[in-house]
Amino acid sequence: MADYALETAGARVVDTGETLEHIVYESPVSWVLHMISSILCRECPGASTIIRPGNLPGECWAFRGSRGEATIREISSAPRLFQLEGLEFRGDPYPHDFGTFEYDKNGKPIQYYEVLQSSSKGFNLVRLKVYSNWGHTVYTCVYRVRVHGELISDQARSTAQVNDDDLRIENE
Repeated sequence: MADYALETAGARVVDTGETLEHIVYESPVSWVLHMISSILCRECPGASTIIRPGNLPGECWAFRGSRGEATIREISSAPRLFQLEGLEFRGDPYPHDFGTFEYDKNGKPIQYYEVLQSSSKGFNLVRLKVYSNWGHTVYTCVYRVRVHGELISDQARSTAQVNDDDLRIENE
């Protein structure tokens, strides 16, 4: 089952409220440094343990007392609106538009989309264009793109010759 509050999937602990970590302080200086970092904490590293996959003894978020809180920001870097195009060659000025789709952040992690504008022509290249994400301002994370369909026949493929230069990736 998908874990949307997993640090490796983009989740972050952004606030721990009044909760204080339980730490054995080695010196008064370490206590002062910890208190300052706790006050200024935006993304709290100690509490981040609760959104990591480890479960060994000692891999926990220890806080003082018997009551505490943590606010977790779920992933906002997932793509939202995106388009899939078919290209006859790299740099094709008239790509085939298979459709524009929206990733449902509350849906299953792996989502399938039916082509909106089908084509009887086969394409050697597809282009994914991401237009927006679910709110992250710095980056967007795409974990995998899968394309399913039917291969065109060998006869049709031989008429659609592809130059290897069209497939070469350059700095873009």
